[in-house]
Amino acid sequence: MLSPNPETERPEVRYPVLKLPKLELYFACGSLLWLRQINNDPLVRVIEHEGNVTAVDLRDLCPSLEADYINARENDRAGVIYFHLKLTFKTLPEFLAAAAAMPLNRRRIPTLAKAGMH
Repeated sequence: MLSPNPETERPEVRYPVLKLPKLELYFACGSLLWLRQINNDPLVRVIEHEGNVTAVDLRDLCPSLEADYINARENDRAGVIYFHLKLTFKTLPEFLAAAAAMPLNRRRIPTLAKAGMH
C-alpha cells in the first residue's frame, strides 16, 4: 500500500548480488539448469544435463550478450547473462537444442577434471 505522505521515507531495498562462477537459470517452463564457469572467461560455461557435459560460449547463443556484459557494472553482469538467456530461450529444451546445434568447433566438451569446476 502506498503511503499517502510522499515525504515518507521508503525502506532500503537490497537486491542479491549474483555470483558468476555458478549461475542458476530458470526457464518459463519451470526447468532449472546450472551454468558453471570453467575458465577466466565468464561467458564460456559448462552445461550439465542428464549426464551430458558440454561447454558453450554464450556469445554464440546470444550475439548481443557480450556488448551488454562489458558495459554492465560488475555487480550486474551475472544478471545480464541470466536475463539475456531467459529472453532468448523460453524453455530448457529450446536452450539445449540451440547449444547442441552449434558446430563442434564452436563448443568444447571438457572432462569435469579438466574443467576446473568452481
